Amino acid sequence: MKICTKHNKAIMNGTQKAWLRHFVPIIAKIFRAPYCGVMHKRNLRLEYFLKKHGDKSFGLFMVISIVPLLMYETVLNSSFVWAFKYLSVPIVIICFYVYFKRIPNLRRESGELKGIILTTVVAAMLLLMSGGFVLGFNNFIGPQSDFQLSGSVVKLDTYESTKAGTSYYVFIKTVDNGKTLKLDVSKKNYTALKVGDFYSEPWKKGSLGLLYKRK
Repeated sequence: MKICTKHNKAIMNGTQKAWLRHFVPIIAKIFRAPYCGVMHKRNLRLEYFLKKHGDKSFGLFMVISIVPLLMYETVLNSSFVWAFKYLSVPIVIICFYVYFKRIPNLRRESGELKGIILTTVVAAMLLLMSGGFVLGFNNFIGPQSDFQLSGSVVKLDTYESTKAGTSYYVFIKTVDNGKTLKLDVSKKNYTALKVGDFYSEPWKKGSLGLLYKRK
């Protein structure tokens, strides 16, 4: 009887384990089904949007990112340095998350290697364009304070580009800490200065700590 009892218990334990092995995955699928369905629909909508409006949206994003750069004098590349320091990792993570998890059909169509290369290029371009959005956020959102930028002009420089035209740069050795700042200024302010002049103009310090001045 004891042997039979042990045998019956072993059978029961084996049956329970087998039942659990089948039951748990089924329950998991039941609970995941609505979520998977929602995610599948979202993925399809995202893929449809990227196919139909991706190029236009990217172009619009690029145009908007340029606007703050055209409106304000800044310390050269300050917003791009900030963007690279704080946004490069999130942008790369988001781009590759979208590629691997949200656009399976586009990923399959493009091929693994080509898709990874394109995703890397898109991430790099978004990072470059984010400098303009960083400057816009710095200038329009959050606390703004007055800042008197003073120092001696140590160098004047220009850069000519066939697409962007001529850029004008003034190098200021500041009174406060002796650091040399390279200012991206308007043509009017550039032509009014020469090496050796004392520069003192009211600027603004935005919410991200970046200096700017309306052109």
